[in-house]
Amino acid sequence: MEKHILNIILPHLNHWGYYVLFLMTFLETSAFLGFLVPGESMVVIAGLLASRGVLELDDVIWVASLGAIMGDTAGYFIGRRFGERFFLKYGKYFFFKKEYLDEAKGFFDKHGGKTVFFGRFMAWLRAFAPVVAGISRMPYPRFLIFNILGGIVWATAFSLLGYFIGNSWDIIKIYLGRLGVFAFVFGVVIIFFYFFLTKRKRLFKEKIGWINRKLSSQMPKTWAFIKARFNAGSWYGLNLTMGIVLFVLALFSFGEIIEDLIDKETLFYLDYRIQGFVEGIIRPEITRFMVDMTNLGGVYITVTTAGV
Repeated sequence: MEKHILNIILPHLNHWGYYVLFLMTFLETSAFLGFLVPGESMVVIAGLLASRGVLELDDVIWVASLGAIMGDTAGYFIGRRFGERFFLKYGKYFFFKKEYLDEAKGFFDKHGGKTVFFGRFMAWLRAFAPVVAGISRMPYPRFLIFNILGGIVWATAFSLLGYFIGNSWDIIKIYLGRLGVFAFVFGVVIIFFYFFLTKRKRLFKEKIGWINRKLSSQMPKTWAFIKARFNAGSWYGLNLTMGIVLFVLALFSFGEIIEDLIDKETLFYLDYRIQGFVEGIIRPEITRFMVDMTNLGGVYITVTTAGV
């Protein structure tokens, strides 16, 4: 039954999928639908469909970019035309809350035009950044620069993420199963300790105090050194301890990776999939696009953008 339904739907996605993608990315910021359906979810799904040959990856990227850029532009002019008073009065009818607007304005006052770019990657801010830019009468050419950069980078990143997930799905399913078991066991342990410590909070504090006094009297210098390693207010305390722990874990992970590569285990096949993914998307137009994106971070572009 499921295959029959998919056989009916998939042929239409070849044509209508791009229209749906554009519409969702456009309405996300122009009509505040981002609070109901985050745009990156649609872009990731479109990237996944591209990995299955239903859609074309380069088309997914430019359609999502165009929808995001035009949606932000519409949001900007809506904010500029109607102003803050309109949204405070009628915002409740389209999920527009005053606290959201206040948070977006605070972020905008602190970071200026960069809010338009970085807001593209923050769900709650993405819907309001263009509107706040319009309300604040931000010059449109300056807004457009950050809008285009944010839209292209956002669409490219999430399209490629979906494409990678689609190509690596068989391996991901294995790890998701293991992760689900681990998350369940971890959750049970956390709940157990929460209720156990809540009921025995006083007894637990007394035990900890007794252990602390005992160790302080028997090995004062050693115990003081150990406690200092967990002092959150000192750079040589908890920061250093966590750094050492992460370093040890990194060494252990590196050893596991080397072992997997030598024995040609799971990570070897994952690396093989990634290589196949990269080779599969290498096309002249993609290469030119990525070179252009790299050049956007050049000195002259960066200085010009900062000056704007």
